[in-house]
Amino acid sequence: METCDVLYFSDKVFENLIFIPVIVNGIEVTALFDTGAGMSFVSKSIVEQFGELRMKSSVTGGNNQGITNIYQTICVDSIQIGNTIWKEQTVGILPDEALDFGEDSQHNRFPASMLLGWDLISMLCWEMDMNKKMVRMYPGGTMPKNNSLSWDSFPIINMNHDGSDYPMGFDSGHTDSFLDDTWTIRLGDQKEAGAVIHGVGSVSEEEVKIVDEFSFAIDKTDLKLYQIEIVQHPVYGAAGHQICGLFGADIVCGAKWVIDYQSRYFSISNIVENE
Repeated sequence: METCDVLYFSDKVFENLIFIPVIVNGIEVTALFDTGAGMSFVSKSIVEQFGELRMKSSVTGGNNQGITNIYQTICVDSIQIGNTIWKEQTVGILPDEALDFGEDSQHNRFPASMLLGWDLISMLCWEMDMNKKMVRMYPGGTMPKNNSLSWDSFPIINMNHDGSDYPMGFDSGHTDSFLDDTWTIRLGDQKEAGAVIHGVGSVSEEEVKIVDEFSFAIDKTDLKLYQIEIVQHPVYGAAGHQICGLFGADIVCGAKWVIDYQSRYFSISNIVENE
């Protein structure tokens, strides 16, 4: 395998999300590793430290509640992760309050001032060890080429449930996995509940159904999630039911996993189940 960078996660935490150190225009920031963000964003307060800005066109982005906003973009001189440097990179600007998700269950405040999005994540091979809180970064295309990973609004991973294959989005910026409304008729023993959904720039409440235990497989790895939600609508941002739910950061807790979009490769192993 090619030479890699070894990078340790930030010591700042918020639930089960992944945070890594990134240097933007010479300023070190804490970034959320967010496969569900189509492009990378930095907070307005960080942008104000950059000095003269090269403004670019605005973009429209949606969050996990289906709410869309218009964001200004800028061109930054450089983004560096380990020894990998991107020059002249376009990023969006987020108001600071859009990254205020309150406190997690351990009273930690959300620490990131950047969302590291799919535009950059998709360029590299990321080998994550969640127990060691470490990532090895390789050039994209390092892994054997296969079709375990695709992309359509989200990175898409195929899962097998009860003998059938289903496409699931993967949003590592979302703490918990959920299934869309097509699962209401597939799964039994559902309980009704309310859920508070935190997204970039908004918070909402919605009615969901809860399944106590959900078993599935990714490739040859058997997985299990507990208290998984079934929302009563399609996945926002994914048109035409091309995916039937979103995997969140909970599927990789305690795991070793690799994502390499240039090779269309995803694998996960050594699961430690977390109820």
